Amino acid sequence: MLICRTYAAVAGVFLLLLTTGCDAPSTVTEFQQLDLQLVTDRPQVEEPLEFTLKLPLQQQPQLSFIEGINMNMGRLPVRWEHRGDGIWHGQSMVGACTEPMMQWRLVVIVQTPKGQIRDELLFQTRTN
Repeated sequence: MLICRTYAAVAGVFLLLLTTGCDAPSTVTEFQQLDLQLVTDRPQVEEPLEFTLKLPLQQQPQLSFIEGINMNMGRLPVRWEHRGDGIWHGQSMVGACTEPMMQWRLVVIVQTPKGQIRDELLFQTRTN
């Protein structure tokens, strides 16, 4: 009896989706290339990293973090500061690990009137 009720509930949800459609909400994150740059010449572990981001005046970065590509190092937050005229300055730091060369990904999400956009910047560090 319980199995029949579960199947009936699943069938009901499927039927509801079929009849109402699956329009994506406006907050879906799309990839879009932003004017995003790593300012630090030779990124080093346990040293400040600096980034710049240029956005239209009505936009600002929402969520930004750095994550390791070739080793899980968690998500490291990036703190953005507005410098005026749509220019944002970001800072963060990455930790040392056992890999002599570490690959990293900076992820930036920006809220726009049409939803969210996302861009990524790849860079690497070498341990001396």
